[in-house]
Amino acid sequence: MAQHDHDDTWRPERLERLLAAADDADAVSDDIEIVGDRGPERRGFEPGSMLEQLGLRLTGPRRFGLVDFIRFDPGLVHPLVRRAFLVDRDLGLDPSFSIGADFGLWVRLLAHGARWVQLPEAYYVWNPAPTAQTRRLEAMADEAQRMTRVLASEPLVAGHPGAVEALERRAKLFRSHVAHAQVRSLLATRSYARLAVVLAGHPGIAPLLLWRKAFYARLARRRTVDADDA
Repeated sequence: MAQHDHDDTWRPERLERLLAAADDADAVSDDIEIVGDRGPERRGFEPGSMLEQLGLRLTGPRRFGLVDFIRFDPGLVHPLVRRAFLVDRDLGLDPSFSIGADFGLWVRLLAHGARWVQLPEAYYVWNPAPTAQTRRLEAMADEAQRMTRVLASEPLVAGHPGAVEALERRAKLFRSHVAHAQVRSLLATRSYARLAVVLAGHPGIAPLLLWRKAFYARLARRRTVDADDA
């Protein structure tokens, strides 16, 4: 099984390179090259390597484990997946999720013991469309929170050390994106009185923003990861 969104492109050699790495794997994925001008309403990635922006700079193929995958959250990857693995375990996209269903499937795949190989090269090219960022982020944060509850209730995920904690951190990061977008919008329009009301009415926003700042500071320091480090 291989995915392809209608507005994205593959480099001509993509399928060949993924298949070449698939002999010992149940899933193989590559980096995503993000193209196009970011603009004020684009999603949070800049043009360039998606993996590097997630703090994962590879020099060679790397095996992904469950916690690793959740921690780096490369949920936008479009892996080549062994169909027999999906069929044997009755795995598929959860239709109840309008956002993030791919991520849920990949987590379940790994929880069932899939051997996942991540390649360092980008053969998939993504040109993200502009979105209404704050509204989109709120929907994404809600779905991430619900996805966390659903996955954390599944024995294969909950029984994996560190998996639920990593899922909860991912959901918290999405909430911090919403808070950051709200505060940034109010500052941009100089709505200081409204900002004061928001901060007073939601005392958890300030600590969440500080946590977000520390998260990205750590991410900036973690730019090189040993490809053999599982």
